[in-house]
Amino acid sequence: MNKPSPYTDAAGRHICELDAIEVKYGYRYTVHRDAADGRWTAVDSTGHHRIALERLTRYCEVVQRPDASGTGV
Repeated sequence: MNKPSPYTDAAGRHICELDAIEVKYGYRYTVHRDAADGRWTAVDSTGHHRIALERLTRYCEVVQRPDASGTGV
């Protein structure tokens, strides 16, 4: 099970680890939690752009959640 973050999206849904979120202008990020320091970050598809999740929560929407079984189906 993916760890839930302390944040919610603009619609009030809880954001969890590995969720795909979409922010203004169609930018998509994947949510990650750093196990060492506990920080929540949003990472783009290239892996080069990271932003603190708390900065995006007001503008984001959860668009995809990984399935609970981990099969990808």
